[in-house]
Amino acid sequence: MLRRLLVLSVLSLSPWLGSGVAGATQPPSPCALRFEGYGGMSVLDFESEPTRDNANAGGTGSAACLFDYFHVQGDVFGDYNDVDKVAANRGLGQQPSGHTDYFSNVGAGAHFGLADPNVGAVEVNGAYNREMVHESGPSGNLWRIGMEGEYYLDPVTIGASAGYLNNHLTSNSVVNNFWRTTKGDGYWARGILRYYPTEDIKLEGLGGVGTIDGDTVPQARVLAEYRPHSWPVGFFIRGEGAWDNTVDQYFATGGVRVYLFDDPATLRESDRRYFREACTQFLMGVRTC
Repeated sequence: MLRRLLVLSVLSLSPWLGSGVAGATQPPSPCALRFEGYGGMSVLDFESEPTRDNANAGGTGSAACLFDYFHVQGDVFGDYNDVDKVAANRGLGQQPSGHTDYFSNVGAGAHFGLADPNVGAVEVNGAYNREMVHESGPSGNLWRIGMEGEYYLDPVTIGASAGYLNNHLTSNSVVNNFWRTTKGDGYWARGILRYYPTEDIKLEGLGGVGTIDGDTVPQARVLAEYRPHSWPVGFFIRGEGAWDNTVDQYFATGGVRVYLFDDPATLRESDRRYFREACTQFLMGVRTC
């Protein structure tokens, strides 16, 4: 009789025990990866040149970890803009021997600081960009270091970043003030607003300025991304613009982001737990980060 009572007791508790095990949530991974690839068009509207439509493509890769409240992230990036014979001198096309076929940029960056996926983040960020003008054009080093912060209000993220810039080209200038022949110091400052209508959809707007050697260039960007629920892939479209004294720049691209090891995170959870913006910088004939 006693044995029978024990068996009946275990059987009666089994649904509760089973539901407890099934209902246990998997702890989030401490680290995750994100890869982005994109392609589209750019428009360079020079002051004394016909407007040029160009092909643009590039990508980024990020590895991020959150240990308790300490966050660290590393980024690599590259961009290519097929400018198709833009003049490489002050003649703006009057000297056919001076031209370039494309601009390119490669580089790496990092973020580290304090973060709470439910509250926000305060971090230091920095990056190095190697900008190149082909063919036989100048190349240059663009460095930046600064601070960034994000604050989370349910479906809204409010962010800001600012810091020091240093641009040093190693050869002749290209188009008036568009590229510089000497070492230039400056800063960047920007604000960002994100809204998540659902956990899997992100709408983003960014605005700010970048200035080097006294030349201030307003910048703006909009982005929309959709990551189907539980998919490791997101799809996005992005538009960017910059307005200088000598050239207006517009970039429109679409692409794919691949998320690894953040399961079962949604797009919003992944953004807030793991990933800061890989590209903090602005347009200089090519997309820099």
